[in-house]
Amino acid sequence: MNNANDKKTRKSGTIEPNAKKETSPSNTVSNVSPATHQNTPKASVGTQGAHDDVTKAPEHKAPENTNAGASATKQLHGLRVAILATDGFEEAELAKPRKALDEAGAKTTVLAPKAGEIQGFHHEQKAEKVSVDMELGAAKAADFDAVLLPGGAMNADALRMNGDAQKFVQEMDKGGKPIAVICHAPWLLISAGLTRGRKMTSYHTIQDDVRNSGATWEDAEVIRDHNWVSSRQPDDIPAFNREMISMFGEKREKSKSAVGR
Repeated sequence: MNNANDKKTRKSGTIEPNAKKETSPSNTVSNVSPATHQNTPKASVGTQGAHDDVTKAPEHKAPENTNAGASATKQLHGLRVAILATDGFEEAELAKPRKALDEAGAKTTVLAPKAGEIQGFHHEQKAEKVSVDMELGAAKAADFDAVLLPGGAMNADALRMNGDAQKFVQEMDKGGKPIAVICHAPWLLISAGLTRGRKMTSYHTIQDDVRNSGATWEDAEVIRDHNWVSSRQPDDIPAFNREMISMFGEKREKSKSAVGR
């Protein structure tokens, strides 16, 4: 069984798969841990995977400002992004990516199993609450262009067993819509039966779950694979935001081009 701490740190590069590779997207890799969310050493993997269209983003020295949307010049204007979360979400993994998306011009909507507010956490300590914009049971995947899945062990463990959450991500993925997932959030994709044959990263403590579901797991700050972008933990948010904004923008342009034909 692989252990993230036993892995040799390798310089992050771009994974160029052997087949079916799209020219623009790139896959990137990352990793994060359970409820304690203790920061694990960053490791970038440069191995080539069997899954097509997977790219690792080059090692990125992000500034202290983690807002990737600041330079996005509203490139996501009008893009409708669903954020699936419930009590126990990791605050930074929802708030910071959401801020980047909002500043890039996207319209973000928090979907949760219940109305009202959901409780965020900073590792094991309670943090801010977030208002729920719409109950999951009333949301339709057709009304959204992309989805963000923040982590937090309690949050992810609850959502993975929620039928409405599973159906939502299944329909988003079936439509080829982009999915950004970080930390423990891959649990939902696993339970929804979507991970077989994919390449991704996650918090290091659930790497066996990812592998056992039929996916290829790597320890890198961010990985892009087709319409998915994944990262490990809060430390990876600068790279996660960068690749999320990039992928969402690329998918948006492809959709606009398709409509214009």
